This record gives sequence, C-alpha cells and structure tokens, in this order.
Amino acid sequence: MKKTCLSAAIALTIMGVGSAHATLANGQPYTVSMDAKGFMIDGQYRLLRGGTVQWFRIPSSEWRDRLEKFKGAGFNTVDLYVAWNAVEPREGAFNFANPNLRQFISLCKELGLYVYLRPGPYITNEMDGGGVPAWLMAKSTKKDIAADGKPNLRTHDPDYLNYVGKYLRRVNAEVRDLFADRGGPIVMYSIENEYNWFQPFHEADKLFGYQGGPERGLLQSFNPNAYFTALRDIVRNDGITVPITTCPGDGKASATGDVAGVVPVPNIYNGLGGDYPEKTAVDLLTDMHSSNHGGVYANMPSGTTETDRDPVKIKRLLLGGLDSAFAFNAVGMMTPGYRNAIVLNTRSADNAFDFSTINNIMNGFVSPQVGYFSGVVDYYGPISPSGLLRPSFHAFRRDNLFFDAVEPFFASAGTAEKTGLTVSNSEIGAREPNNVKVNYWLQGTQGARFVGLVNQSGFPQNIPLNGVNLNGETLPKYAPMTVPTNPEAGVASKDYAMILVKDLPLTNGAGKVAWTSSELLTSRNYNGDALVIVHGVANTQGELVLDGLGAGATIVTRDNGITIAEQSANRLAVTYGHYPHLELVVRAESGRLVRVVVTTTEEAGRFWFSKANNGQDIVVAGLEMLKETGVSSLYNLQLAAENDSKSRPLFIMSPRNVQLRNLTVTSAWNNQTQSATFVKPQAVPTLPSLPSLAFGKVASDMGEAALNYNDSTWTKWTGEPQPLEMKGIYSGHAWYRTELNFDHAPYFWEDTSLYIEHASDIVGIYVNGTYLSTQLPLGTELDSDSWNAKYKFPSLRPYLKQGKNVIAFRTEVWGHGSFMFPRGTLAATNMKLPSLGFDSLKGLWGTARLGGTNLTNWSLRGELNGERTGLASNAYSDSTWQSAALPMNLAKGEVRWYRTKFDAAQLPNSNSLSAPLSVRLGGARVKATVFLNGQLVGRWLSGDGWLDRGFWGRAIRDMWMNTNPDYFPISTTGLNPAGTANVLAVAFEDVSAGSESAATISDVSLAYSPEIRADINGQSMLVNQPRGKTVINVDWLE
Repeated sequence: MKKTCLSAAIALTIMGVGSAHATLANGQPYTVSMDAKGFMIDGQYRLLRGGTVQWFRIPSSEWRDRLEKFKGAGFNTVDLYVAWNAVEPREGAFNFANPNLRQFISLCKELGLYVYLRPGPYITNEMDGGGVPAWLMAKSTKKDIAADGKPNLRTHDPDYLNYVGKYLRRVNAEVRDLFADRGGPIVMYSIENEYNWFQPFHEADKLFGYQGGPERGLLQSFNPNAYFTALRDIVRNDGITVPITTCPGDGKASATGDVAGVVPVPNIYNGLGGDYPEKTAVDLLTDMHSSNHGGVYANMPSGTTETDRDPVKIKRLLLGGLDSAFAFNAVGMMTPGYRNAIVLNTRSADNAFDFSTINNIMNGFVSPQVGYFSGVVDYYGPISPSGLLRPSFHAFRRDNLFFDAVEPFFASAGTAEKTGLTVSNSEIGAREPNNVKVNYWLQGTQGARFVGLVNQSGFPQNIPLNGVNLNGETLPKYAPMTVPTNPEAGVASKDYAMILVKDLPLTNGAGKVAWTSSELLTSRNYNGDALVIVHGVANTQGELVLDGLGAGATIVTRDNGITIAEQSANRLAVTYGHYPHLELVVRAESGRLVRVVVTTTEEAGRFWFSKANNGQDIVVAGLEMLKETGVSSLYNLQLAAENDSKSRPLFIMSPRNVQLRNLTVTSAWNNQTQSATFVKPQAVPTLPSLPSLAFGKVASDMGEAALNYNDSTWTKWTGEPQPLEMKGIYSGHAWYRTELNFDHAPYFWEDTSLYIEHASDIVGIYVNGTYLSTQLPLGTELDSDSWNAKYKFPSLRPYLKQGKNVIAFRTEVWGHGSFMFPRGTLAATNMKLPSLGFDSLKGLWGTARLGGTNLTNWSLRGELNGERTGLASNAYSDSTWQSAALPMNLAKGEVRWYRTKFDAAQLPNSNSLSAPLSVRLGGARVKATVFLNGQLVGRWLSGDGWLDRGFWGRAIRDMWMNTNPDYFPISTTGLNPAGTANVLAVAFEDVSAGSESAATISDVSLAYSPEIRADINGQSMLVNQPRGKTVINVDWLE
C-alpha cells in the first residue's frame, strides 16, 4: 500500500491506569467505604495518593495548569483545605464565588482527580489564624465552656460549636452534589487538624494570667472525645456519607478522643515518625487494629494526611502498610491577599521550643525566634509556586506509575512484615532506633510480594548473587544488582528505597513477573498485550524473570543489550544493563504477547501513556510534560509538550507505523516492537529581556499622621485603645489617632514617655506629623523610655506643643498566628507573646498613656488612604503624580505609592516558552504592599535586621521558605491582553528607626522566577529553569 500522510487531528486523553476512574467520567454515584485493609471506591481497594493544592492561595487563572501538572506527577487525590476565614471573612457573609470552590472541585472531577476535603474548622497550614476567622476571635474566651455567647475556640463549647455548625453546613451545601454519592470527586472529609498539639497549650494556658485570672479555667478539662463527637455529628447529621478523618500531628492515633466513625490519618514528619517510615506505619496500624482505643479503630485503615514532599519517604510509608499518603503543600502557593501568618519558629536551631510538652513550651521563652510568612508559601514540592517542575516531579510520577500498576495486589495487603527477609549487604535496611537496620516486605494478594531495599549509607550498594533471601527464595540469580542513592538533583537526603516485585501477575494472563532486580515502572495493558517497563540507574545491571509463559513460549524480538540467562519450559530469565531503551517481545504459549521495555531511572518518570479516540494505547517517553491538545482525524495526533534542553531519545510505541513530523528518525518504526525513536526537541528559546519597571509615577500618602488631618468620619471612642478585631478590622493596614491638649509645651523635667500596653503587628509612630520609629512588639508594649534598647524609641518631647497634639499610629496586621499560643503573661514573670496565637488580637489595646496622662480620645480607620481611594486600580488616573525613576529614597515615615505599567506583548511568547515571571523588589528599611491590576499579589519586608525592633526575641522574614522572599510570582495567564496596560502599584512604607536614614528602594522589576535549586561552583542557588513548549505531531502512515 502506498504510504501517505493525512493531516487531521484527533482528540486525545492522557491517562494512566487508575487515574481516570469511570465513576468520575460518567458522573454516576459511587460508594466510598473502608475496612482494616484499606479504602474502597466502588468496591475496589485504592491507594489514595496526592498532596495539598490550595485553591484559595493560587490565582484561579493558574488552577488548570497546576492540576494538570499535579495529575502529571501521577497523583490521584487532591488534599483540599477550605479556610473558614477565606469563605466567611465577616460573620454571616459567605463568599464562595471569588475564588470559586465549586469551580475548583469541578475541575478536579474533569481531570479525574479525587478530592480529600478538609474544612477544619481549624486547618493550621501557615495560614492567618489557622483558618479561623478573626471576627470570631474578638468574641472568644478561654475562661470556661458554657453557653454564654463567648466561644471557647477548638473545644466542645456550645457557642463555638454553633458557629462551627453554621460554617460546615454552608460548606457542605455549596459542594453537596460534588460528593461521591452524587457522582462527584469528594471521597474523604477531614475534621480539625493536629489536635494533639492543642493539648499542651490547653494546659499551658492555665499558667498564664489574663483578664484578672488564669487565661484558661483551672478546672477546664481537655476533652477530645466530646469535641470530635460533636464535629462528627455535625457532618453526619448534614447527610455527608464519605469517610470522616482527622489528622493528629505526631504520627499516632493521639488526641482523637477515640470517636467511632472518625479515622486517624496522622501527619508524619521527621522527628514525628517520619525518620522511620515503615516502622511508623506498622506501629500505627498495629495500635489501631488492637484492643487499644476501645477497639474503635480495629476495622479502619489509615494513612498520612501530611508528610514531607519526599517520594522515597512516601514509598516507604506505603510499603509499611499505609492506605493513603499526601505530600503537604505539594504545589507551591503564590498566596495572594491577606493570608500571611506570624508564628514562633519551632525549627530554629537554637530554640528548644516545641509543642510536645508544657516544659518545652516554656523553654520557647528563652530565646524565641518569630517567623513572618512571606508572600509565598513553598516547601520545595514537585511543582513550584510559579508552576515550574522540580526534580521530584518525575520521581513522584515514576513511583505513582508503579503504585497504579500494583494497586490491585498492594492496596489491601495489610502491614509490612520484617521476618523472613535477609540481605547479605549489611548496609541495606531501614535504619531504626539504636541504629538497627530492618528489612521489610509486604505480602500482597494473588501471591504477589513486595520487597523493600533501603539504602541510607550515602553510597550505592551492591548486592551479589543470591544476596536477597525471602523465606528461602533468593535473588538476584543471574547478575549482581545495585541499590543506588537518591538520583534526584537538589534533594536534602541521599536515602533511597527500592521495592522489588515477586510473583506479580501480568495484565493479560500470559504469566507473571517472577521477580526483577530492577524497579518496576508499570505493568499494564497495551492494546491487549502485557507491557512491562523496568528501570534502574544508568549502567547498572538488572535481571527480569517471567514465569508461566508455557513450554511453547517464543521470543519474537530482542535488543542486543538483553541477554537470555535462562529459557526453560516455564521460565524466561534475561539480564541487561539499564539503558534507554531496550526492548524484548515474547509470545506466550497461549499466543498472548508480553512486551518488556528496559530504561533508566532518569527516563522512567518521563513515560507518558495516552489513548487515541479509537481506543488504541500510545506510549511516549522523553518529554518533561505531556498533555492533551486534541483536534480531529484518525491519521494525526497532536501532543502538547514541554521539553528541556537535554539530549535524550524521544521514544514512541504505537500499533500503527508512525512518523513524528519535522523530527529526525534515529530508529524507524518496527512492526515487532511497535516502537520508533526520534531526536527529541531540545530547543529552549533564549530568555528575552523583560520590560523595565524602573520608571513610573509616585505620590505620597501619609496625611493621616498630620496634626490637622480631618478624621471626623472615623470610628471614635473614649477610653483605652481597642484591638482592631473589636472594631471590625481583621487584616491589613489601619490608622489610629489619639488627641490630647496641653496648657503648655512640656518642660524638660516632665515625663513625656509614650506607653501602650499592647501593640501589634507593625506599628509606625508619629507625633504631630513627625515620624519617630516603626516598632514590631507582637502584642507586647510600646515604651519609648524602656530599659530594653530594642523597645526604646525617640522621645516625643521635641514635637509636643501647647494646645492640641495628635499621636498617630500606622498599624499593619501581618497575620494572626497559625498555631496556638497564650495571650497572657506567664505566672510570676513578665514574659508574654500575646500576638502569636491563632486567636491573637492586633492593633493597640490596654493601658495607654503619655507620661502621667492617660490617652483616652481615639479615632480609627482601616486601610491606607490610597487603598480606600483606589490608587491600585487600573482605572485610577495618575496624570497629576510626579514622574520618578529608581532607585529612590523615601522621606522619614513616608508612605509612597509607585505606579508603573507594562504590556503583555513585551513578555515571552507563552506558546513556545514556559518561563514563569515574578515581581522582584529590592531596598532597605522598607516594607511594601504590592498590587497588580488592582489585586493584592504580595506583601514584602526588606531584610531581617529591623524585624525584632520593639520585641525582646528575634525575627526572620522568610519563615520556612524555599524561594527568595524578594520575588512575588505572578500569573501571566491572568494578565490583561496585549495592547491593554498592566498596572503594578506598590505602596512603599518607610520603617526606619529614629536615628537611621530613611528607606531606599533599589529595585522594582520583572524577573524570571528562580525556584529551582542548582549547584553552581559548589554553592546551592535558586535559578530559573525555562522549558520549551512544542506540539508533537504524530502522523500515522499507510
């Protein structure tokens, strides 16, 4: 037949085994159930694997991109927080439209992803108030648990539960048709978060004085049973049928109240069980399935709701027997809006503080370090805040393809065993307490077994022939094997774990994989044939043994790099070096075909499995990312792809002869292997220069500090200053003004010291329009005459006068704490950190005086004037503003708006280049609020040096960050179209101390997002890592 190339296109769906479950595709109701063996979806045991994707902290214009990449990493379940304060920012005023929760969950459904819904009510997650709304904090008390109108947060207090019930029922109503029993993707529902850490704080509160007595009533008991029973009943009585879980913070079934129907799915991190993944999994399940806890958990599965973004650790936890695993914040967040938090840094190297005991809480006062969460929350997961793919992306994909393949045999297997397995190399084994090494294995269903080989030595380890012995059966038989160190770049640990398969049935019934000393990538159906793909570190040896093929089995084709080690009546054994890509095709006696592909570990995570609309399976390997683009016709397939610049083979398997348009053939399509190889696209366009933002318009915005500013429309009261929450201000900026009159200018001997009992978070101080200093007391005092030099600031005396005087305070709520902490003062001491807790108060409150005069006349207004009058809006006219160029200096205490514009036409072509952008800021003694097209995209603090001014501890601006706090990722897909200006508006605020020079702004620019770790000249640095974007045209030839 004459060969022709017909160019039309075909719709394509990218899917892996188990990643697009039919119940999500057809929208029909399905069941979610559980027993001691695992979670079942439509009666099938499933391994739920995923991580956190925070829909409300990622611009909606980026949702599809992040979820497609999340699915591309092989995950099947989105761990989905709902933050109470994001959807009910003011009491009774629910907002699910912007951002749109239903839209996000519906997108998960469209992409075939399950959802693990986690509405709290308390969620932690480095979030303002731990997700609890600030309007509730203003009403709260810890004094007692009574129906008195004052909610006692995170307890079974009836007032608190009344608010919680309203919230949870409203969330449920919003997404009710998106639960599994309605055909939606929501398969699990979590209540509360890390409640075990609440227990020591619950008791520690009793040691702190607050409002005339102990902060928490001395007889008040910690009662998780009553609390979790109430939460469970709220959810169940509202018609929710999916499993309900909760996540203790310490890797155990702790502080859950042992409530029937609530599954402990704890968080497992290093120091909290994560150092010993298999042991932690076994211990957790053994404890749950025993008579402990009153037997409540005896018929329940478990997993880890949160763990590190470490593919190796998650692989080991699942081998240990867990039934689900979720990488915390797998996708980095841009964190637009007022989502920031301030917390005590529990990971500070020189701070003994932790949550485990009251004593350790007290130790936190020795030398506390406070962390300000920046505009980005990023724990170096597989997908960066800007959407870049990090090295762990392909490692997760590799492991998830494995778990997809073995799920029918693995998911219901129970807990791992450690007897019966020995390894001759003593360096192999999971390192456990007292440096004991343990080798674990798992007995699967249908005779399948899974053997764990853990290497924590830091060096590749060889295992000789017969070096692995499982109940008398040994391997390898024909070639020594290597257990490598972690092959991924930029990882903190070189620990690695292999899971070897034994007696794994082939998908088409042709036989089984008796064993392989390589790692299995997948065993799957390929157009009726069994496809087995194995991998190992390049140039190491491996062997694969197939049993049950029958005496009449024949080898159809074999690459030269594959050697037959044994061929008998019932067995075919081959050896090989790991190289991309070697192929073997075997015909079983039954006539069924078994196709084997050998590749390297590096390439394994770049295998993609597609289906054309005629149902034929297609395999493509060598690309960083592949997704559907779909058009029409049976003779052409268009695949949208991202490629790096590395030279690697582009491998394709197809049942029909193929040609990749405009790509060079290195190995033509072979009818027996059904594969071809081409030269992969390597072009990554040069990064073009970005438009300058160094020229713009400026206007000062600090009239509120002036003596004669008209504050007649402000909120006013007489008495002590009141916290912002009491006045309905829950985030961002606010100005306080207090007025007093003198019959004469103060004499030099008269006391003019300023004292405010409590102030937080960031407070600029002005007297009669003159700036004094910016302090960060964190709920402690403002005291101009303090003995502590960190608290002291310039005297007000030179600026006070006869007659009317005004002291103004420019305050900013950086964020309520995401963890617990007492508001009061530690008994018998002066030690306090009132504004660190999730229920903390902000602004100014308590006793206020100037010298001997109480300050009692107060005015308050929220926001900067420029925020109120729309200076950040694109529609605002800045024609009367002054032109300015960077660098520039601010005046002392000045608030200055800077507006600049750029056109999307000046940016890189997103059709050919994936190179995410950030706004970059630089300067000293300054903070900033950053708006793009009227939307708040980040808040910035310049350096750490000034953050402990007015506070007796230490402070950092980049709490638990893995990116540079001077960079704020932006959504280029959300920009205005070419020809319409994008407006960047930045409110800069001088925060200099009294004797310092005023703020300098050295940089406002667009930059390529540096979010990938790289070793440059022996130093670890963050770099951008652009990818080429292309369309792979697959033409089928006739």
